[in-house]
Formats: sequence, structure tokens, C-alpha cells
Amino acid sequence: MPGALLWGWDATNKVWIPLQVDANGYVKVDLSNVNLDDLADVSVASPADDDLFYYDQASGLWKSRKLTDADIPAGIARDAEVAAAVVAEATARVADVDAEEDARIAADTAHAAKTTGTHGAGANTLWHGGLTDIIDKTHLSQDFGASSRRLLNFNPTCLSGYCLYVPHAKQSVFSGLINGAPTATSVVYDGDSNEDMFNGMQAYNGTTRWGQIILHNTTRGNSRKIVSVNLVTNTITTTSSTDDWADDDVITCQSQTNVTAGFFDLDLSAKIAATDAAIYALLLLRDYEGVGDANRFVTFHPYEAYEASKTSNNECTLANEHNNMLFFMPAYSQKITVMFGTGLNDCLVVSAVHGTMEYADT
Repeated sequence: MPGALLWGWDATNKVWIPLQVDANGYVKVDLSNVNLDDLADVSVASPADDDLFYYDQASGLWKSRKLTDADIPAGIARDAEVAAAVVAEATARVADVDAEEDARIAADTAHAAKTTGTHGAGANTLWHGGLTDIIDKTHLSQDFGASSRRLLNFNPTCLSGYCLYVPHAKQSVFSGLINGAPTATSVVYDGDSNEDMFNGMQAYNGTTRWGQIILHNTTRGNSRKIVSVNLVTNTITTTSSTDDWADDDVITCQSQTNVTAGFFDLDLSAKIAATDAAIYALLLLRDYEGVGDANRFVTFHPYEAYEASKTSNNECTLANEHNNMLFFMPAYSQKITVMFGTGLNDCLVVSAVHGTMEYADT
């Protein structure tokens, strides 16, 4: 009842003592001196750091001991197994590094024997001596990146002569039919279209005039390189060929690679090496007609499928206008493609190469 004292028997001292009760009537119990080992079913008289608490069914007691390998499931690596795996991996890595170092030393020994140029690129490139060694040792001369990029040298040497020289050019492209049996170096044509694109074209000689327009035979699926064109006799002189061209075959200068109407192929192999990746060219366009025309232009494009963003375009829209431009252009297969605009009439078209780009490892 409220206010009554609760008493408990102290068996040690053989006396009754009052118990501590809180405000709600609950007996207060002091466990501050009670240890886990004081429990009847626990036997941990001498616990130590990192002991495992486990139940021993045989004795019916909770006990303590250290964790052993036997306690780890078979699928989980033990300390000894982990250590062995680490040693094996480290040994393999060291062997790989040793092999790579041996290969590098062998490559350096071979590279040290080279004393001139950039792997045969020539003396007029921008990479020389120690810088060449750096390129080789850092692998910058190899393909890299998603698009297999390669490091290029710029050779600023101007090539003598012109790759394209047409004093009175008009709209491209030429097409026609072969008239009679062609020879190995001569083709007579009729049914021509846009033959004036050759008007005044200087004959190819490999030195001062060294670019060659390609003439395609779409009937036979092959081509020749043009040397000169006689607009009076309708005769095209070509480099020597053993092809099977015949009377009434369809011939055209329309590019079969850049099939956008008006583009023709210009072969540069007389002076552009197979190792040259691009050209740095000058294009001169001058109007002699004396009449303005918005479609008076010349467009250069790489030797590949047409893409507007890859064009280099020079135009003279005003009467008697004269414009020059410099541009880089890839020289795939030692060729580029060119278009004479529909407004081109009695215009001078001249192009010269003022430098080339070559791969650093060539």
C-alpha cells in the first residue's frame, strides 16, 4: 500500500533491510557490479581482445575463444590464401614489367642507330633530333584515339609548278561518248557536254603542270589520266593504257567517289607521295568575263563522299574580281576532287601546293 516499506532478507548478514522503490512503486535494482560471467549459463572468466562469444552445446554454457580458419566457410579466402594470391599476382606483375623493360631497351637500341631524319621523313620537316626520339618513345607516331589519329609533320616546301592551271575555265563536268576505236593514249569523243571546262587547259608535263584530271569510262568501270584536250578535234590525250575502251563507251570527268554533280577527280601522284596525308594549297580565281555572277566559284573537296563541312571554296561574285585563298586539304589516295561553279565563264583557275603533311613515323 502507499507509504508502506518493502523489506528484503539479507542472507549474508541475517537481517531484513528496506528495499529502494521509485515514485511509481517499482523496485530499484543495482546491476553496476554484475558481470557477464556472473550469469549461471556463462563461462567467460578471462575474456581477451577479439574473443568470439559462442554457445557450447556439450556443456550448456556460453563461452569465449579466438576465431580460427575452421570458422570461415569454404567459399571465403583465409588469410594464408589471400597472402598467397597477393604474392602470385605481384610476381606476375614484376615479370610483365621486366618483359616490357626488355622490349623497350631493345627498341631504344634500334632507335639509337638512326641518326638522320624522322624515320626517313626528310630534312625539311619540323621534327628533328631529340624531338624525334621523344615522338618515338611516347608512341605519338602510332595510331591513337577512337579515330586512330596519327601525329603529322608539316613540310613547308613549295612544290614547283601548278597542280591545276586552266586559263579560261567554264562549268564542269565534261561527259561524252567515245567516237571510234581509241588508242592507248588518245580518245576521240562526240556528244560532249561541258567540254569548255578544259578551255585553255595547259598540257600535263609532270613538272610545271603536274596535276591530272581523271577521265572515267562508266561503261567499262575504269579510268585514265588526262594529259591534254583539243577542243577543235574533240581529242583527249591520256597517259598510256592497256584498257578495253571501245566506240560508244560513255566517258565522263564526274568523280565516281564524290558523286555530287559537278565534281571531278584531280590526281596529284606526280608530286604528292603516298605517305603524304594532306596538302597546303593556294587557289587563285580571277574573272575575265567582266560580269558579276553569284555562282562563279571553285570548290575543293577531299577524295571521298561529299560533306559540305569539308569543302574549301573560292568565289568571285563581282566583275573582274580576283581572289586568292590558302587551305589544307586531305590527299586521300593522292587525289582531291574539284568543282567549277555554274557561273564560271572565261575565268582563270590556278592552284599550287605550298606544303604537305606527312605522318611522323614515315
